[in-house]
Amino acid sequence: KLRCFLHYFERLSLDWGNLEGTVTFARVNLADNSRLLWQQLIQRKEPLCAMKIATKGNTENASSSFLKVIFTDPDIGGEVLQGRCLQEEVMLSVFPELMIAKIVMAPLADEEVVLVEGCSRYSQTTGYGSAFKHTGDFVDDVGCDKVGNMENKFVMMDALSFRGGKSQQYSEESTLREMNKAYCGFFQPDIKPRGLAHKAQSYEMWQLMDASSTDVRPVATSLWGSGSHAGDEQLKWTLQWIAASLA
Repeated sequence: KLRCFLHYFERLSLDWGNLEGTVTFARVNLADNSRLLWQQLIQRKEPLCAMKIATKGNTENASSSFLKVIFTDPDIGGEVLQGRCLQEEVMLSVFPELMIAKIVMAPLADEEVVLVEGCSRYSQTTGYGSAFKHTGDFVDDVGCDKVGNMENKFVMMDALSFRGGKSQQYSEESTLREMNKAYCGFFQPDIKPRGLAHKAQSYEMWQLMDASSTDVRPVATSLWGSGSHAGDEQLKWTLQWIAASLA
């Protein structure tokens, strides 16, 4: 991780005169009348959005056409400056401008997320956890929007931890909390996302998407709330799928 950050500043020193664009951070929360409730959901007739399961790849390598999900801690940044190296720490290491959120954002409430636009990737890496390693330079060749900002878009959203009792995640309160968190992250007034991912092997990328639609931004995600948080992978996938379909 340290090598990734040092490489970022090395690149800045070389590109300083050519830096363009803006990185934007937005804290988003659901209005009271926008929250999803099971009593209402069971009466709705909308079909679930299309889904694609990718058996290879990871979120950081997803195309810029995807809204990339970052599995953040409520206190954004997690242990990126310490020893842990899970998905959040990997994303902040390869997209180091995301680190700004760790400085300027207070801990997230239950129905809040942070949307980020315009970050660039600077490092090529391999591995995960203790095997994570910086392997070289990465030139981010994604396109720019009409005002010159990089088209990479991210949503930082935290999941509940059930390490103290896995059965609690199946309660109405817990499922609604997770679904509304994902719904808040996937809903954008100008772009309607349709994307997610279901796990076939550990840390593979899931994609829920409708690639045929021009007004839809697919979402690239993976084992949100599983792994170290002890969440049920199939349950978390289903809740994200519902949220993406309704967003």
